[in-house]
Amino acid sequence: MITKPACQECGPPDRLVGWHNQTYFDNILAIDSLLEHIMINAKNLVNADRCAFFQVDHSKQELYSDVFDIGEEKEGKPVFRKTKEIRFSIDKGIAGQVARTGEVLNIPDAYADPRFNR
Repeated sequence: MITKPACQECGPPDRLVGWHNQTYFDNILAIDSLLEHIMINAKNLVNADRCAFFQVDHSKQELYSDVFDIGEEKEGKPVFRKTKEIRFSIDKGIAGQVARTGEVLNIPDAYADPRFNR
């Protein structure tokens, strides 16, 4: 009978898959939490009502996001909602302009701006 030694981090081999899956999901939650912290700090820094965090998919020339500030607060903190990922062309909207040019924009009323992507 051949047995594999236990991994010092994972324990016995029969627990290996469960441990690594848990670590993977912990990392996903940690990334979402990190994005929320970035959004909170950015929002506070410029005294914004809401904020969005879009990532760039360079191969498809698209912006995408799945975590949104819904404009509500709970216990003094903004409420974020994880939704189905949305994507749109990097040629659209205020976010698209920022992604294309690297320009920093602070729009007092984004809804009134003609570049706002509805």
